[in-house]
Amino acid sequence: VGTAQEAALVEAGLLHREAVESEMEARARARLEELYDKVPGPGAPARFHAVTGYPAAEILRFAAQQEVGMVVLATHGLTGWQQFFYGSVSEKVVRSAPCPVFTVKSFGKSLLPVPAVTSEAEVPA
Repeated sequence: VGTAQEAALVEAGLLHREAVESEMEARARARLEELYDKVPGPGAPARFHAVTGYPAAEILRFAAQQEVGMVVLATHGLTGWQQFFYGSVSEKVVRSAPCPVFTVKSFGKSLLPVPAVTSEAEVPA
């Protein structure tokens, strides 16, 4: 469930989990569309989906149901004891996916390109 307040309202029976999850999925799709619009590229067609649940299981289920051609995942780059305790969604998906999986190591950095800054000296006269 999204926020702590939403979780408390669901627990108290004042909100339905399905309504909260539906709202979360809609917000996630909107954010994906915003990100897609900001990233330069060839403008390839894209479809955006968001689901709630256990990440690895949901990604694998979705990939199989939709017969996707490729799954693309950003990884957190956890190793050692952190990966042991937290697990690795990307590792589980890579091992079990019905299609190729492309992983990108983000290490907490933005995957968006940084705009080039030009100085006056670099601008041709």
